[in-house]
Amino acid sequence: MVRYWFDPVVMLHYRGDLEHAGRNSSRTEADHWKDRSRICMILLKLSRASSTKFYARVFLTFVVAVFTFSLQGASTESDGLQLTPQGDFLYSPQPNLRYPTCSGFDLLNHTETTLIDYMFLSTNIYKSMEDQIQSLDQWFGPGVAKVDGSIIQDFKETLEVAPELDVNYEVVSFGNKETVIIIRGTSTPWEYLVDAEIWMPIFLLQTVQRFLPLGKLFDPILSNVIKGMGFIKAEILTETSLYVQTMGLVNYIKQTPGFNQSSISITGHSLGGGIALITGAQTKIPAISFAGPNILFSRKSFKPVLDLDTINSLLFNVLPERDIVSKIDKPGILTQQIACTTDAKDFGGCHMPKNILCELMYSCGSFNRPILCDCVTKLGYPEPQQVSGNKSIAEVCGTT
Repeated sequence: MVRYWFDPVVMLHYRGDLEHAGRNSSRTEADHWKDRSRICMILLKLSRASSTKFYARVFLTFVVAVFTFSLQGASTESDGLQLTPQGDFLYSPQPNLRYPTCSGFDLLNHTETTLIDYMFLSTNIYKSMEDQIQSLDQWFGPGVAKVDGSIIQDFKETLEVAPELDVNYEVVSFGNKETVIIIRGTSTPWEYLVDAEIWMPIFLLQTVQRFLPLGKLFDPILSNVIKGMGFIKAEILTETSLYVQTMGLVNYIKQTPGFNQSSISITGHSLGGGIALITGAQTKIPAISFAGPNILFSRKSFKPVLDLDTINSLLFNVLPERDIVSKIDKPGILTQQIACTTDAKDFGGCHMPKNILCELMYSCGSFNRPILCDCVTKLGYPEPQQVSGNKSIAEVCGTT
């Protein structure tokens, strides 16, 4: 506001020239020329100052980053999800200390495979519906997991939502035992804008904080600063935010007969993981996010305000090495940092869902789950052990 109302460029826009700059009957023509010269100098320093160039470069970098993640997300969808036959190949758990959370969950009473199961579901949703169903049968076994499209259709019929606010999500049911809601990562320009409304304030504050001496000392007040920044437009944020719809879906499922109310969880990758964290905190269900933005500093900007104890007890985020998105905001207590084997020059490579899935399968062990061919053919992981079948991994994955 100060820059706009006191910028000489704005003043000259209305004046059209420098004739009236410093004009006074008691001043000489020389003084008048000095004033006009000074205004020219101000214009140069305001319009071409190093700080202006710096902020322009930061903004351009952000735009390029978003564009890059969009392209990589599109390539993820078109690549397909090629899996080996179930039980033919095996990654044994690494002999060194594994990630403590490799077996820290429970899905279908399979604590050993749960983390990779959630990551697989978060990766699988990027595919077409036909490919999703086929991959579910390959991964869990025929008929074990079912995409429940009817519950989503029934829920959406109760809503009056603009087409651009239609969130990409699926509901996968494991009989009447477990229900997992999977939220797809952001894929449309509108979704990027809506997500930016949520996380851009804390992203900018954290950027400034990094340049301040002892910037971490401001952590205790950041949640209140974010709350104040969103106070003016809190109502429009609530109306357009994607988490409002997913929160409604969870509550709808809880009220629908035939679902196990105590075994509902939600998961997602990237910005879909961030929406999953918000939804889990609001509806009090477990949320597992992969490379998603965090919500600890932003918790007071949501409506209703997110409970700190819920964030620290029900929300879990996997934080890949060198990933930018998962460094936004501050995570709760339940997190797991994982390694990334991609080249350091591969901007955004650590953020990709297949990279995360392969790292978890290789480190935690694949047990009875199929192996993703890309782990060997594209990402450089060692070939898994062959335990059955007549074809080698190269023959199955089509590299020979």
